[in-house]
Amino acid sequence: MCTSVIYGRRCNRSRLRSGITSLEIVVASGIILATASLLTTLSFKCGMIWRDVSAHRLAVAELSSHLEKLTVLDREELAEQLVELKLSKLCQKRLKNAAIAGSLSEDNLGVRIRLQLDWDRGHASKPVSLTGWLIESESEQ
Repeated sequence: MCTSVIYGRRCNRSRLRSGITSLEIVVASGIILATASLLTTLSFKCGMIWRDVSAHRLAVAELSSHLEKLTVLDREELAEQLVELKLSKLCQKRLKNAAIAGSLSEDNLGVRIRLQLDWDRGHASKPVSLTGWLIESESEQ
């Protein structure tokens, strides 16, 4: 058995090596715990982002569906339909406290329809908005 002298004391090499191994284990476990903590936080954030993306996609599809129906109406019907806008059951179910609003304005490009959909996201953000122009029939042009 090989021995060495450390700080004036005789010490067995296997005993010295086991002390270094313990230190390596403590450092490695600290790195693993820090990495596991970071990955857990990132996975929760990714889940939240995916949920927000899914809700935004649903909101855009809902507004697109409404806008497609509204752009083919004449002005009188359009004003009535903007007041009576209602969300689909799927949108009401998946988007918490969802509310849709529409406005009508006229500019140099024609009659503009603007729809907005807002819901409780759990964080501050702007409502989803979609704009389209009224399709004029041949008799109106």
